[in-house]
Amino acid sequence: MGCIIYKATSFNPKLYREVLNLGTNRHYDGLECHQETIHGLEVSFTNITTLAMARHLNSPMGQYVSIDTGRLGKLKDRDSAIECFAECLTRFLEPFRGQNLLVVGIGNADDFFGSLGPQVLRHIPAYLLSEAGASGMFKTVSLIAPGTNAQTNIDTDKLISGIAQTVGAACVLFINVSVTTSLEDVSSLISLSTGGLKLIGSGKLLTEEELGLPVVTVNAPLFLSIPPKTVNMLHIRVDKEGVCFADTNVTADIKCAVHVISNGILRTLYPELGLAELREIAEIM
Repeated sequence: MGCIIYKATSFNPKLYREVLNLGTNRHYDGLECHQETIHGLEVSFTNITTLAMARHLNSPMGQYVSIDTGRLGKLKDRDSAIECFAECLTRFLEPFRGQNLLVVGIGNADDFFGSLGPQVLRHIPAYLLSEAGASGMFKTVSLIAPGTNAQTNIDTDKLISGIAQTVGAACVLFINVSVTTSLEDVSSLISLSTGGLKLIGSGKLLTEEELGLPVVTVNAPLFLSIPPKTVNMLHIRVDKEGVCFADTNVTADIKCAVHVISNGILRTLYPELGLAELREIAEIM
């Protein structure tokens, strides 16, 4: 199996597998874990409720959900994955029903391998659905792909905060590609969390405290992070943050992730739309 090499700084920090898969139906001081089977897929739920546990796990306080899809590029039952993702996302967004939602596609739209966020947004025709009078979960849905700091020379956190304030958002939904240090997780999970989003480059963590409103993050860990010490053993010269490896078949994984996440978001935001209607929308887009 071949691989493609990228700098680790091009992608978000690792997905917190050690948080998501600590156990089934287990409770600790400051930590709650359980698993469910939703539309045939195994889903892990974790809630970090204390600062002490957050420090212990090196992860922000919040809710974490991990959907075990298996290899995305080889996923046969995409409809079940869409319904599973939609059900999980609905649980996160339900408290904000009837208000305004801002959906942010993080990434570089010009770099296919890092463009999961912008690609997902391209498949969500919020304006057309609004003009058509589609009944939705939210009063308004706004979409933005802010690009990267290197492209705009504007701090992404300030840009998002300003847009959220302008549209009166009650919640921000981030879509982003991520990396993982676990080989078995690569291109095999879709995760959701309220723990915030760490920006590339600046290292800023976009949380509810930072933005002034709740955040929900959707991640797909499509790349394997290799730490510097391990990479040095391979005699590859890298910077202090190491590198990320992607399977040469990652294109199929990305396309599937875009399909599942975008359709799952549509199912959540517009519950009256069935899978048949989503397929019609996909043909138009």
